[in-house]
Amino acid sequence: MTTTMLPIDQKSPAAGANTLNVLVAVASAGTKYTDPFDGSLATSLQIFNTGTVTGVWIIQVSSKVSPVLNTDTDWTTLTLGGSITQPAGAASNDYIDLSSLGSRWARGKYTHTSGAGNVEAWAHTKG
Repeated sequence: MTTTMLPIDQKSPAAGANTLNVLVAVASAGTKYTDPFDGSLATSLQIFNTGTVTGVWIIQVSSKVSPVLNTDTDWTTLTLGGSITQPAGAASNDYIDLSSLGSRWARGKYTHTSGAGNVEAWAHTKG
């Protein structure tokens, strides 16, 4: 199993907005983390899965100033009010409202189990 940090490119489509994006091709089992984003701001996360990927997306939060990034050591899995549409061998997407987290940091975590394709996450924060 491999663990990979997914770099996020800063994009600014509108003044006062901060949009983060990550796109990664997956073909073997492993864990992928997005870079952390500010969990204290109003945030939404949209995830896309293409191809035949099968795996699990979760949201993690941390209030540490400098959490360890490449493990789950300093992170807690967030229990969401609804469920995330998980990739199950076909293209899918989901929108997650994270507007009331209040944590210092939040991030997406994807654990890939089979198939091949792309996983992509877009986080938008404002505040």
